[in-house]
Amino acid sequence: MAIYSGIIVSDYFYVSNSDTASSTTVNSGGSMSVRGSATDTMVNSGGRMYVSSGCTAASTMVNYGG
Repeated sequence: MAIYSGIIVSDYFYVSNSDTASSTTVNSGGSMSVRGSATDTMVNSGGRMYVSSGCTAASTMVNYGG
């Protein structure tokens, strides 16, 4: 079980089963795939976030174009 905090994603970031990403920012051209959980995530314009069925994305903000 890993906990990632304060990550800034500009390319690709994968959160695997039982892992947690916290306070993450996904910028333009970045993609985050969540199979565990993500909290306090911001997806900026041009960024993408994919959350698998049964997984958690809490306190997520998606800005225009994200």
